Amino acid sequence: MDDDDPVLVEIRRLLEEDGVGGVLLVGPPGTGKSWYARQAAIKMVEGNSSRMREVQFHPSYQYEDFVEGYVPDADRGFRLVDKHLLQIATMARSVEGPVVMVIDEFSRTDPARVLGETMTYMETSLRGVEFSLPSGRKATIPANLVFLATMNPEDRSVDEIDDAMDRRWAKVRLRPDADKLRGFLVANGVPGPVAGPIIAMFNNLQSHIEIGHAFFRTVHDAASMTRLWESQLQYVVRKKFRFDPDTLREIEALWAECQTAISPALADGEAAAAPSPEA
Repeated sequence: MDDDDPVLVEIRRLLEEDGVGGVLLVGPPGTGKSWYARQAAIKMVEGNSSRMREVQFHPSYQYEDFVEGYVPDADRGFRLVDKHLLQIATMARSVEGPVVMVIDEFSRTDPARVLGETMTYMETSLRGVEFSLPSGRKATIPANLVFLATMNPEDRSVDEIDDAMDRRWAKVRLRPDADKLRGFLVANGVPGPVAGPIIAMFNNLQSHIEIGHAFFRTVHDAASMTRLWESQLQYVVRKKFRFDPDTLREIEALWAECQTAISPALADGEAAAAPSPEA
């Protein structure tokens, strides 16, 4: 990622100029949210991976997994230990410069339940202010601890994020990008007669369903595009429109049009791959 990448620039502006508690990258699947969060974190810590922590929320994730919890102890039965947030907060207090916590799939659990009272102290005005944990221990969130998270708003285990949690995060929207798709196809050597119909289908899809460009990163010819549709895209579409047969038929027609356009290249590839009669 370049220093002038617009997503990185926006993240830094929100954190450094606007003083938000954390930045949430929001967008449909395949728009590079996880990649951007990780690359932005690497930039902020200047490549020092010891100053960043990555976790992924899931439906069974709890406060005891993220802040503090009891673990088995051979001598005492159980002991209370710091988990990810308190561990990285302790480390952040011992170093100069940013330390980054990356939370992937933020909304696949209830983030307000997972963060508990630490949610309040994410705010920049409360950084360094001591507060009590349920265990009775004291904690602080240092000013140099940066929070980055990712979320697909269409794929939630929780219907809505708690309002108090929601307002503590600035949002950066990532959208499907035809230019990035074109870049994948060019880098993969996809010929123009194949790339053109794929880009056209991609653009037409967006009026029905947001499909991210990253889905197409391994497309290198007509056959791999066909495999992408048959193994991934059609399932995404059918799940989204299982109760909307008219839209489903419209999208399937878009694919049929694309498939017809790239089929000569597909046929040429099959002919080239077939053994000659003399072989």
